[in-house]
Amino acid sequence: MGYSVVSSQYRLTKWVKFNRTIMEAQWDHVMAVELYNHILDPLETKNVAALHLDVVQKLSDPLYKHFSDE
Repeated sequence: MGYSVVSSQYRLTKWVKFNRTIMEAQWDHVMAVELYNHILDPLETKNVAALHLDVVQKLSDPLYKHFSDE
C-alpha cells in the first residue's frame, strides 16, 4: 500500500507491505520509494528519491508520525 506526504516542493510516497489480517502497514517492509519535485517536474515523470536521500529522510518523519497510530 502506498502512503504519501506532500510539501510545497515534493511528493514522497512509500510503498509498504500491508498486513490484511491486522489491517496495518508494515513500515519495516518498505518495497519502494518515490520522490517527485513538483517545481521541476509537475507531471511526476522522474523519481528522484535516490538522488535526494536527505529530502526522503526529512519527509519520512512526518509520514511516519501521521500513520503511527494505525
